[in-house]
Amino acid sequence: MMLAAACAAIDKRPVYAKRKAQQAMDYLGHVRMGQTERGSYVLTILSPVPPELRPAQGTLLPVEPEDPYERKVTRTLMDALKALEEAAREAAVEGNMTPFQTAVNRGVSANLCDAVVGLSAVSPEEGLDVQVSWSRTRPVDGAIPSRVILGSDSIPLMEEAARQFREAASWEDVEVEGIVTRLVRDATATEGDVTITGSVDGQMRRITLRLEPNTYSQAVQAHDERRTVRCTGELVKEAGGYRFKDPRHFEVGD
Repeated sequence: MMLAAACAAIDKRPVYAKRKAQQAMDYLGHVRMGQTERGSYVLTILSPVPPELRPAQGTLLPVEPEDPYERKVTRTLMDALKALEEAAREAAVEGNMTPFQTAVNRGVSANLCDAVVGLSAVSPEEGLDVQVSWSRTRPVDGAIPSRVILGSDSIPLMEEAARQFREAASWEDVEVEGIVTRLVRDATATEGDVTITGSVDGQMRRITLRLEPNTYSQAVQAHDERRTVRCTGELVKEAGGYRFKDPRHFEVGD
């Protein structure tokens, strides 16, 4: 859940691929589990944040200073959870995904939905209650909630939202490694379509990409010799499977 918020504090997306931003991973390395509390399944998470330093007396700042990244993460987390709670309530009435899609701009993602669903499974009948005690050395304005309650009845909606987010998402800078299973090129065409079957984010997928003549010839040779290939691109879902937009770094294995 914290990693989803750390990614959203950098860039709001409906899905974050397996390879996360380094800044988010570095932040997660500083987050610690605190002492447990009495009650049913109470977890404490400590997210360090630098203390606020006021400008020297008589100094005029041209703009309001930005919050440090650590504070942006916790603000994003609480605002995203509030947006998630509101989206689930609206989606239950409207019967469509629109509220969840709108909430992406506030940090809602498939990753956050998955995290909430996973946490709620510990006590399915109780839902989830998330509270923040803001650091006294860096106060926060009242626009960001300090507590969000996600009812158990909203969890199935979040699970479905996560699934649909992943189905519709495009992933940038995805690398696939596998074998060439299909080659298609018209007799008069210079470029050709190549289908690679391989692992992406831990799942086997069939991905089609269009290659220019020289690279297409390499793919043909790899197919004939049953050699593995690697390629990077933007993964998008389309009717019948997946396609790489802007394929690059096509390589044939040894």
